[in-house]
Amino acid sequence: MVYRVYVDSAKRRSGHQFDFEYDITGVVTSRYLVGRTWMAAVEWCTPVRYSTSSDVFAKDTTAPGTVLLTCPEFAAENTLDAWTGSPSPTVCALQNYNQLGYYGMAADAPYLRRTHLGCIVKGDRFQQAGTLRFRLIAPEAKPATGFATLKKPDAAAKVYGADFQFSLVLWDPEPWLKIERAPSATYPFYKLWLSSRSRTGGTPARAQVPFWFPVNGAMCTGMWQVVVESFSLVAHGVTQPNMAPGVAVVCDELAADSLAARPNVIGHLGRSYRAAETSNYGQVLSIKPACSDYVGHPVRAQLDRLSSLTIELRDAATLEPPSFPGTLSEWVCCLTFFRVK
Repeated sequence: MVYRVYVDSAKRRSGHQFDFEYDITGVVTSRYLVGRTWMAAVEWCTPVRYSTSSDVFAKDTTAPGTVLLTCPEFAAENTLDAWTGSPSPTVCALQNYNQLGYYGMAADAPYLRRTHLGCIVKGDRFQQAGTLRFRLIAPEAKPATGFATLKKPDAAAKVYGADFQFSLVLWDPEPWLKIERAPSATYPFYKLWLSSRSRTGGTPARAQVPFWFPVNGAMCTGMWQVVVESFSLVAHGVTQPNMAPGVAVVCDELAADSLAARPNVIGHLGRSYRAAETSNYGQVLSIKPACSDYVGHPVRAQLDRLSSLTIELRDAATLEPPSFPGTLSEWVCCLTFFRVK
C-alpha cells in the first residue's frame, strides 16, 4: 500500500510560503492508516527559491549551505537534532546550489525505493491530524547555534522567495523494520543531525558537537553501519592552489572500520571544478534519504555511550587539515546508523 500527498505551498490553508498549514483531509480518510507504522519521505521537490539579497536569486556567499524541510508530525523517536536535544522534525534536507538562491536542485529519479530510510510515521497520528505544518528552517546567523524559519517574502524588506511543490510518499516498511516495544522502543536505524554551529570550540574544520541520544541499547545487538546521509554545501574561502581535491569526513569516536586503510573516514565531499563553483565541496543533486542496502562503514561505538562527536573535514588526498581551516563555511549534516545483521 502506498499513499502520495501532493503539497503545493500556493494552496496552503494559512501562513506563508516557508511556514504554512496544509490540508490533508482528502488523503487520510482511509482507515487502512490506523494501527500501522509507515515509512515516509519526499520523492521529489521543485527547487526552493529564497534570497535575502537578490530578487533574481544571484550568488550570495552568506547563503546557508542547506535548508531543512520540517514537519512536527514526523518527529520520530529514532531521530535527534543535536542542537535542540529533541527528536528531529526534518523530512528532508534541501542543499544549496552553488551559493545561489536555489535549494533542493535534483537530477536523480523522481521515485523512492522501498529500502530508503525515511521517517517512521504512526498511521493513527497521521490520520487524525487533518492538517500538517511544514516549515523551512536554516541555521541562524552567528553567534547563534540554532535554526530559524525562513522569512516571509517581502520585497520592501529585501526578502525574496516563491511557492514550491513536493510529493510526500507513505509506504509499507520492509519486514526487517521491526520496532521492539518492550520494555522500551528500539529501532533498526537512527538519524543524528549535527550542526557545526553548536560545537564547543574550534572551527568548522574540526567541530566537537555535544549531544545525548538514548537508543535504549538498540546497538548492543547485531552489526551496525553508518553513512553520511546528507551534508550541506561547504565553501572554502581560499585561492585555488590552496584547495584540496576533495574533503574527507572524519570521525575518530566511531572507529568506523578497523580493516580499512583509513579507519576513521566515514564520508567524502567531492570538489567542483566547474566555472564559478571551484570553491565548493560536496555538491550533490539528490534529496533522497539513505538506503538500508548502502555499503556503509562499520560502527564500533554505541550512541548510548557517546556524549559528543568530533567531525573533522580533512584533505581527502593526504588526510591533513585543510589550508586555512577557519575559512571553511559552517555546515549541517545527517549521520544515519542502521543494523545490517
